[in-house]
Amino acid sequence: MRLIQWLLVGSIVAQELLAVWLFMRLLPPRGTGRRTALGVAAFVVAAALVLRGGVWVPTSVPAWMAFAGQVVTYSSVLALMVAVVYVTRDVSMWTAIFCGSSAYLMQNLASAVGYYLDLPSSGHVADIGLPSFYITGALGVALVYWLCQRLLLRRVERDGIVGQDDPGMVLVMVLVVLVAIVFDMANKLLAAGRVPFTYVLLLRGIHDVVCVFMLVMEFEMLYSRRLEEDLAQLGRMRVDAERRYRLAREGVGDLNMQVHDLRHQIRSLERLGSDEGVLAQLTRDANASVARVRTGSAVLDAILNEKRLLCEREGVTLTCIADGSALSFVAESDAYSLVGNAVDNALEAVGQLEEPELRAIGLTLRRTGAMVSLSVDNYFDGSVDFVDGLPVTTHPDRANHGYGTRSIRAIAERYGGSATFSADGDVFHLDVLVPVPGE
Repeated sequence: MRLIQWLLVGSIVAQELLAVWLFMRLLPPRGTGRRTALGVAAFVVAAALVLRGGVWVPTSVPAWMAFAGQVVTYSSVLALMVAVVYVTRDVSMWTAIFCGSSAYLMQNLASAVGYYLDLPSSGHVADIGLPSFYITGALGVALVYWLCQRLLLRRVERDGIVGQDDPGMVLVMVLVVLVAIVFDMANKLLAAGRVPFTYVLLLRGIHDVVCVFMLVMEFEMLYSRRLEEDLAQLGRMRVDAERRYRLAREGVGDLNMQVHDLRHQIRSLERLGSDEGVLAQLTRDANASVARVRTGSAVLDAILNEKRLLCEREGVTLTCIADGSALSFVAESDAYSLVGNAVDNALEAVGQLEEPELRAIGLTLRRTGAMVSLSVDNYFDGSVDFVDGLPVTTHPDRANHGYGTRSIRAIAERYGGSATFSADGDVFHLDVLVPVPGE
């Protein structure tokens, strides 16, 4: 009997560890791999001891005390799941609570599915001594965890876990204890009594539906937080674009004034008979310092000359064919952010290439009839994945990167237009179309 008990404990611990690992693998580690290994080992030992000591209660113990003891036992296991995330991963306590409670709900649902699958073999009360109990339990885990991975965790894997620094997660923890643990223990107590099995099955079904609802609710909280964070980040990017545009415009003006003064000094030196070779070099340097991109728009001149200098420093060729008047109806900060983000994304991609002939960016801005089009093309290395029409960032910290493309699309849509991202072989294309107001 003792072997069967340990077999059950091992099965439960393995299910819970797998559930919590599905979240842990998406989070940055806290410390070295040794810390993770020790944390996981400590969780396995502690959870096994807690379950071994709390699941089987002597018959001499009053029913209410046995019920309370099992609630404390499984609540302790939930706390251990939160603890192993917090100890081994570089996240806040609130994020650890989100991961631990979500993982516990997943395991609870997997156990329920295993119970339903085992009904034809064991009857109304599960028999932990039958092999079918563990086979159906494994099938339940495989089915539920696969569905959660497909429907819930895939988005977390893509976007990261953001915005869970919320004390409100404590309320979620309390609800998990009340619903997933207390309700479950009450159902098992009723199943062992004289309550008709139909009622027990109905209550268990209600429990499972509530668990699904709570799991979805947790992820909806995550997604809503992500949306709020995205909106806040885009707002910060817009403010930053306005500040950078003012600085760039002032910088260009100061530079032109300095070049103007330098030319006067060169002419004075010429009258004094200074060395012609030195004067010629100074003249070339002065001419090179003057903004070379002329689009007819102060904002586009500022951003394109700023990016031109940046590209030259990185050994990248930036080719521009731009009609500055085409974006005259767009706010200066939006135009600066739109073109700036487009060039920055292209520069990041070509900056990873070794071949000099591939380190090139082509930008075209023109008006055709009632539409304004902005096209940016660049080479890239590797492959690119698209989700909801946007390229997925290749930066390891996905939670804090990838906002440039979102900003481009948001600005285009703000003026009734659209932004399309595509890849053709090793060339990446950005195409923005915006209608001209009143046309």
